[in-house]
Amino acid sequence: MVNAFNKGLVVVACLLLFSTSGFSPIAIAESKAEKQGREAYEKLNSESRYPDEELQAYVSKLGNLMVSQSEMADEKWTFTVLNDPTINAFVTPGRFVYINSGLLTYIQSEAQLAGVIGHEIGHLVHRHPEKRSTASGLSKALSTIAAIAVGVTTGSGTAANATNSLGSLAGTALVTGYGRENELEADEAGARYLLAAGYPPDAMIDGIATLKDHERFERLKAKEEGRKVSGYHGLFSTHPRNDKRLQNLVREVGGLKEGQVSRGLDGEFERQMEGFKFKDYPLVTRTNGSRYLNRPMDFTLAYPSGWKIKSRGSIIQARGPSDGAVIQMRVKKLKEDVSPEQYLKESRGFSNLIDGESLDSDTVKGYTGRVPASDKYPERRVAVMFHKKRAFLFVAQVDKDKQNSFYDTLFMATFWSFRPLNDYEKNIALSRHITWQQVPPGTTFAKLAEQSPIKKFAEEELRLMNGYYPYGEPKAGEWLKVVR
Repeated sequence: MVNAFNKGLVVVACLLLFSTSGFSPIAIAESKAEKQGREAYEKLNSESRYPDEELQAYVSKLGNLMVSQSEMADEKWTFTVLNDPTINAFVTPGRFVYINSGLLTYIQSEAQLAGVIGHEIGHLVHRHPEKRSTASGLSKALSTIAAIAVGVTTGSGTAANATNSLGSLAGTALVTGYGRENELEADEAGARYLLAAGYPPDAMIDGIATLKDHERFERLKAKEEGRKVSGYHGLFSTHPRNDKRLQNLVREVGGLKEGQVSRGLDGEFERQMEGFKFKDYPLVTRTNGSRYLNRPMDFTLAYPSGWKIKSRGSIIQARGPSDGAVIQMRVKKLKEDVSPEQYLKESRGFSNLIDGESLDSDTVKGYTGRVPASDKYPERRVAVMFHKKRAFLFVAQVDKDKQNSFYDTLFMATFWSFRPLNDYEKNIALSRHITWQQVPPGTTFAKLAEQSPIKKFAEEELRLMNGYYPYGEPKAGEWLKVVR
């Protein structure tokens, strides 16, 4: 049996072992935290990643630019946009930085986004997550995310459901902030990185002010709806534009030298925000250029460029600009156990089909052929695609006296473009989205709100997205973010 003295020797020996071998209790805790950070990333990246790889690449490029100005420039960092409508960004041990899609909705410039990223980098540079984790034995935040990562169910449902509202879960830990002093420390670091990267450090104040305005708006909504609300961490009790300590901090960092060109003026941020998903306002159908998307029946197809597309019930018709070219599609329930070829020839009465060929792919089965001209109809190209117990029947034709070979190529391209929706189309393309609009003289946010598909608080939302909350009106010719 080991006595108290021997126990003390064991403890001392362990401490000596840790110190002589290059380890410490803190180092072990940090290693465990980094492992949890990696596990969380693997889960979040597979289940909650915003499905726009061009946007992900843009944010990663911007993040790495900010890292290159930091004290951890030699380390590998990972930047990920999460498909989550909550207004949050956070960092975890292992150098994983997350930006929620909801936050991007209200950011107004590349410099502001760089400031948010710099702030999160600053937290990890100053080891705020590790200090918090060491102080409590195990970071509550990482425990929450790690539980999601290994598939532990929560009180509100499964882990999969939990990741869908990651922002609110993480809001109980990581995004509640690290205290006023640590938040100011992260802001100071972010402002330094901004300046070193070529952005005006004032963008740090502008970005925080935008998020503070949103927090004020959310409090008004929450009061009306009888619920609690939490804001993005780092927001001060006073408005950032009135906070003397923050103002002094940014002033001490300095500014761009005379004649130095600021980054973020090339329009790349604006281009990335064009078509960006606006919260969870799903659409049933959408025509995006020449591509038609249908959520309930889970399909999309591309028509020839420049054709006019109309839909009525289960009938979709696309007309060309000339020659009477038309492609009509009808949707029928598939009750019979037949092949696509049998369906066309026997069920739909196209027994005289010629030059038939399969349209089978990895996701759908189909068949097509030509129906010879008759006294009543010109030659027609018909096709059918089987998908989810439905038959999608196409009939395409041009005027009887027109050359058909060119159009036949277009018809076939349309048939081959038929496929199920992918994740991007389900989550992003079939949602209300942000676009840019140059406003004429006399435009007000109240008038824009009347034309907006946003159902509640349209004027407030538009003001927030454009930096005019709670008052002010746009100038003639100004480009604004609106929702379509």
